[in-house]
Amino acid sequence: MLSVHIIMTIKRICLIATLVCLLLAIPLVGFNIPVPLRISAETHYILTPMMSDGKRIDYFRAMEEKFYPPEMQTDDNGYRLIVRAFGVTVSEPHRQQTYEKLALDPNDEPTLNLVSPLNLLDDSQRKKFEQAPFWTFDDFPMLENWLEENSAGIDVLAEAVRKPAFCMPFAREDENTSFGVSRSWLLLRDWTYAVSARAKYRLGIGNIDGAIDDIVTLYHFGRHIGKQGVLLAWAIGGMAEMEGYSIGLGSNPEFQPAKEQFARLLTELDALPSRWSLGKVTELERYSMLAVLQDMYWQNGSIDITPCCGSFWTKYQSWMLDFNVVMKRINERHDKWSNDDFAVTMYKPSRNPFSNLFLQSRTNEFCQHIDLSLAGHSENWGRKRECMENMYRLTLTHLAGTPGELLRCPTHPGLAEGETSYAIIDDASNPIVFVEILQPQKPGSHHYGKGFFVGYRSGAVQFLEDETAIDEVQKLFDIRSVSL
Repeated sequence: MLSVHIIMTIKRICLIATLVCLLLAIPLVGFNIPVPLRISAETHYILTPMMSDGKRIDYFRAMEEKFYPPEMQTDDNGYRLIVRAFGVTVSEPHRQQTYEKLALDPNDEPTLNLVSPLNLLDDSQRKKFEQAPFWTFDDFPMLENWLEENSAGIDVLAEAVRKPAFCMPFAREDENTSFGVSRSWLLLRDWTYAVSARAKYRLGIGNIDGAIDDIVTLYHFGRHIGKQGVLLAWAIGGMAEMEGYSIGLGSNPEFQPAKEQFARLLTELDALPSRWSLGKVTELERYSMLAVLQDMYWQNGSIDITPCCGSFWTKYQSWMLDFNVVMKRINERHDKWSNDDFAVTMYKPSRNPFSNLFLQSRTNEFCQHIDLSLAGHSENWGRKRECMENMYRLTLTHLAGTPGELLRCPTHPGLAEGETSYAIIDDASNPIVFVEILQPQKPGSHHYGKGFFVGYRSGAVQFLEDETAIDEVQKLFDIRSVSL
């Protein structure tokens, strides 16, 4: 039997351990008191309209009111023509809402196809096709049926994107969620490839005016898609425009365009509606993020907070985070974005193993987790697109025989008044007519990702990557013949 002394010692140890645990638990509980979500301009940005429960902002309705044009249900909305021709490939609740908002009958069957020819090629054929500046059925006989089946669809797309409006409706699963967008973004990318493929086919058979029509379709398609209010659409729209810039009207040596045809491309480019700034695009991003966070608090969430809070705590997310701080941080970030102030940040998880024990540290960790660098990288990508357009304009003014412009890359620092970051190649026999330069006599750029743009005498503009590209370009011309 244990002695009385040993028993008393054990009791003292247990009592001390209990007191220590209580002392530790008091601050732990005190620093984890749940904070109720308060509706205010700081946290929610907008105060109306409210959802039926009276506890949440209905961001979905707010986005509809803010972004839907008056032409939504008329044929002045080009997207309405597209849905009528091709249908929509989304979930059934979203499909029904799309047809309803466009005033179309959901029972109508699609009548046309519009798919990418890349889907019909194996890997080796696809690589060859993507690198070809023009093509014919002699090169790719397996695409003859594709062209026959998709040309009518490309024509409908061409008509649709030349309409004054192009609005893709929002949709949500049910009335209990305050946000929802269902769109087939990959399908839009496939449509870009389809239009580009027909343009290059038309170059292959000498139908230059037809190729111009398709290139201009890519211009318009890109501008419209870039105005759908989310960063992904803005990026896909930019890709469509850049695809148009990469197609050389004079790529086929058997059929060379006239100066007037190069001039037409430039005129069409000048006549395009302005694209949205990245700051304007992120306005809808603000609505969507605040809506998702609000739904998270009310247990309708869709963001995974496991990286910063652990899987067990995800179900208790309404009291695991101070959502007032998180939503305020989102608004502060978007206030900067609306002024085109984009700082590139990267998420760095905390190395402190005890950081998840306290509400404030968990909240800060979560804010870093969602404060992604997407917008900052999008800004870099947007400047790269602007530089490509500059190079494209310079190349077309040159090939059309019209006066050139003084343009400069938006990422190039330290240029004085009258200086440019583009150089012209004097040698008319050289395939390159313009090259982007870091400094006199040196091709290069300050773009995110190593490389630089060149403009070809065919009218195409391409981005040449890595250091090897510099050596290859220097083989094509005497660097001393470059003039600023």
